[in-house]
Amino acid sequence: MWPILGPTYEVISIFIRSSDDLRRIHSGATASLMQGKNKAGLYFLWPSHFQDSVECPGYVSHQAQLQMMVEMESCGIPTRFPHHSHLYRLLLSKDWMKHMCLQPGFHAPCTTGVSRALAAGDKYHAADLAMKAMRNLQLMQAKVAPCGGNKHVWNNETDDIKGVAKLGFSWEAMDVRRFQSRYQLAEALSALANQRYALLESVMVQEWCEFDVELRLFFIEPICEWDEAKNEMKPIAPKKILYTKFWRIDEEDKLRDFERMPREECVEKCFHRDSKALAEAEKMATTIGNKVLWWLQAEVAEPVPVIRMDFMCHRNGAGKATVHLGELTELGACFLGWEEGPREVFSAVVRSCFTLHGDDKGRQLEYTPQKDKDEDEGDEAGAPNMTYAEAFEHAQKQAAAHNSSNSA
Repeated sequence: MWPILGPTYEVISIFIRSSDDLRRIHSGATASLMQGKNKAGLYFLWPSHFQDSVECPGYVSHQAQLQMMVEMESCGIPTRFPHHSHLYRLLLSKDWMKHMCLQPGFHAPCTTGVSRALAAGDKYHAADLAMKAMRNLQLMQAKVAPCGGNKHVWNNETDDIKGVAKLGFSWEAMDVRRFQSRYQLAEALSALANQRYALLESVMVQEWCEFDVELRLFFIEPICEWDEAKNEMKPIAPKKILYTKFWRIDEEDKLRDFERMPREECVEKCFHRDSKALAEAEKMATTIGNKVLWWLQAEVAEPVPVIRMDFMCHRNGAGKATVHLGELTELGACFLGWEEGPREVFSAVVRSCFTLHGDDKGRQLEYTPQKDKDEDEGDEAGAPNMTYAEAFEHAQKQAAAHNSSNSA
């Protein structure tokens, strides 16, 4: 914020030690303390499906955090980090995966949910139900929403299945388990459902998608517009594409040895020197990403300031690729070594704080690199170039002058 606004903003900080502290926050009292014309709530927490524990510092109950966000929003304080509460719930729960898998054009892997009661009870019965549902979804997807390539449909009679079991409200792939048989699926369901401190409602089961590389597309301040002349949506280009890969799956079926690489290296290492195939994957991922941006308008009318979408890409022939939508990440997602990422993303977040009243003034705010004092004396006009100490002294003088004028 400092390089964009200088010392022209006020921050009210609330530090919490547990989920109970979130429940003690009085939204009305907090909102009344905020004196600026433009107000925003930014919440730097990790909501999860687990009770508070010394084993997981920094994590809080997702129910407590989302309820606190809702109460702040009811007082007219929009959430600017990460997202509006209802959109944040959708992204973190990963429920969108189940909603999208039968929708044409999204290329989402087939996904079903298994009730925790079933997974915690008879795990083999739960696995059988999941296997039957998954095969049905795969057959229906091939009919109504084909994703291209040679799709592997589960053969439950021969135990020819492959996929992952995972949880929503989970971070850094901590609750993802790969399986390749009925037995492994049953074990994965039981292990996830019976974790200590867990308050989850269901476990997701998702088909495995073969992929050679993951593309991470960052969309910054995307605006959906309709081309009236062509009667189609106007294309939206991602601000940045990153290329990443996990090279190994360990004995616990967890992905390991993560690497980010430049495009040229990706072509060489992952796509058999087939640049056309990677270009096709990039094109398909961007097209799917555009459809997702339009789909998001059904959940929230206001455009998101930033979203990162992850795609699993597989070269399946000369100049050809298969692409699946892997993840819709929330604000705060890892930049994966993108040096300009923090500046680009948080500049967009700051600008979003100035759109509450429907004007575009916030869109004109730009990041100003800091200068040495001898380059700019940091007067009122050049406030963003002050040092912190100078700005603090400046703010104290302004506050004293303000108090003096009020007392007079």
